[in-house]
Amino acid sequence: MRPPSAAKRSASNNDDAETEPAKKVHRNQLSAVERQRQDLERLLKKAEKPVALPEIYHKKVRSPPEFVMNTHGSAAGASSSDFHIYRAYRRHETERIKHIEEEAKEEQKKTEFERKRLEAQAELDRETAKRRAKRQRRKQGQAKKDDNDKKTLAA
Repeated sequence: MRPPSAAKRSASNNDDAETEPAKKVHRNQLSAVERQRQDLERLLKKAEKPVALPEIYHKKVRSPPEFVMNTHGSAAGASSSDFHIYRAYRRHETERIKHIEEEAKEEQKKTEFERKRLEAQAELDRETAKRRAKRQRRKQGQAKKDDNDKKTLAA
């Protein structure tokens, strides 16, 4: 009698695939396609479960303080922390101004893009209308020609 391992060796490859589970390969050893396939399979196993998508991060800049302590203009009579307070306030203010300018640039880019998109769409619509009119003229000319051919054949 053969040992069980020898019996397994004599079985066909199809039987091996059905009876033996696939060896688990570490995620880092998979190709990009295999990794993507594995991720999709894992997601599809839990198809009923809703997917939580993280919100898009928008950097928030806090508003300037309503009350700013007046610090001394010169170093004479100023406490040791006044310079650090001033420096922090100045840093926050420059960040706020920079953020406002970036938002303005982004808004300008969006409006420029939208304007260009609308111009391109209008140009495309003009070309389409021109081609449509040409097709209609061709169709009408062909219809007149067919009518004339029928009249000449009937006569």
